[in-house]
Amino acid sequence: MVTAMRMDDVIVLTNEYATLTRAVAQRDAVPCPSTLGLPPAGIAELAQVADTLYGVFAAPSQSSAVTALNALLLGELTVAQLDPDRPTEPIRWHVPHAGRSLLVSCLAALLAAAHAGHRFGLCQAEQCVDVYVDRGRGQRQRFCSTLCQNRTKAANFRRRARS
Repeated sequence: MVTAMRMDDVIVLTNEYATLTRAVAQRDAVPCPSTLGLPPAGIAELAQVADTLYGVFAAPSQSSAVTALNALLLGELTVAQLDPDRPTEPIRWHVPHAGRSLLVSCLAALLAAAHAGHRFGLCQAEQCVDVYVDRGRGQRQRFCSTLCQNRTKAANFRRRARS
């Protein structure tokens, strides 16, 4: 039985270990999982989980993202369960496949975020393919960080000034 991972850790896992994000960022070295607050796992497993999660974030719409998330949850045969002695404690997830608890823990976090009305997305900055979760009420987030947003605004300003 596993519980949902923190959403911030899911984002870091996806951005740091997904094959596409590492290629675009030209990252040869991967960070140590323990420094990111991730559970111990092999680099290959972390990359596989990150690539799987990236598909949810890269979906063209929120509806498509939720459909992809549902398909992954069904594929893992996960079942949400409450502790009979403490039903108000966080939901625990039964994982029938040994070694899949990291993926299920991440999927549980994505499920909670989608249920809360948060939107998944990819950074719109040039040269960035990082993921984010838009937790704002207006759901207008387009960038993974303030740095990407500022770089894009500065590039647009310079482009307009040259014209």
